[in-house]
Amino acid sequence: MKYNNEFKVIDTQEKAYLLGQIYGDGYNGCKDANTKDYKFSMASINTDKDLYEKLSKLFPFLKLCFYKSHINMVYLQNYEKEFCLDLKSLGMISNKTNKDVTGEFHFPNIEDSLIPHFIRGYFDADGSAWYPKRARSRNNLRIEFAGSTKNFLLAIKNYLDSKDVHFTYIE
Repeated sequence: MKYNNEFKVIDTQEKAYLLGQIYGDGYNGCKDANTKDYKFSMASINTDKDLYEKLSKLFPFLKLCFYKSHINMVYLQNYEKEFCLDLKSLGMISNKTNKDVTGEFHFPNIEDSLIPHFIRGYFDADGSAWYPKRARSRNNLRIEFAGSTKNFLLAIKNYLDSKDVHFTYIE
């Protein structure tokens, strides 16, 4: 199905969640409006197959793909210019790590009520929860956001701190 500007505005919980997933596991090959090749792709291991199937049904412009060369992976892809440009305008661009330093990759400007859904999507892509093995810490649940995008992760921390959910940033 063709993309019909669904991501021009993030105005639902589902869109905010997907945008968080895209920020974590996505790649937007859109460099500028003159680029001839547009490619969006996000990938995960097969244990996320059910989630990716649900997302592809909610957002039918995303094609669910499997490749014989990557048997343990599932992909959502789109090659439409407008979708890639809309993601770019939301702050999701290629080379996230380098662009984080310049501010080009940034926390999206979305409605405050949708930010928890965005963070939930990002956490599902690049977060983890675990109990340490050390005896004195084993009863303390650890929750982490991973990534190499310092300014973006600090923006998540600042948002959570403002809601009295405190995280420590460790580089």
